[in-house]
Amino acid sequence: MNSALIPENWLRLMSDEDRKKLGRHGMTLQEIMDKFVAKSEKELHQQIEGLLRLKGIQAFHSRTDKRTTRPVGEPDFLMAIKGQACAVEVKYGDGKLMEEQATMLHKLEAPPNKWRVTVVRSVDEMLLFLREMGLE
Repeated sequence: MNSALIPENWLRLMSDEDRKKLGRHGMTLQEIMDKFVAKSEKELHQQIEGLLRLKGIQAFHSRTDKRTTRPVGEPDFLMAIKGQACAVEVKYGDGKLMEEQATMLHKLEAPPNKWRVTVVRSVDEMLLFLREMGLE
């Protein structure tokens, strides 16, 4: 039987070990979509990191492909723009903030911290944020 033709509902019933033997043909539609979103979000991170570098902004950015020892919910980019502490969370498409991320952004934004925080979904949204911070 051609593994490319295995129905989705059969794949979900198979063991992870058996599906792994099938390679990409053993992935469910949800797994394929999750992999695409992860790759796309990683590419968006790289584009934003490049933009910040072009603007001369030193940002702290954790890797997206490895577990981190940083606090759960820490924003993707931490930086200072014109003396103002800023935190940027990157989400691809209609990705939602995890509860820990929303809590962390709220803590950073609230007194006494008063960071500027934002969630961006594109390079254009990042450019808009930088303009709001007084950068052109």
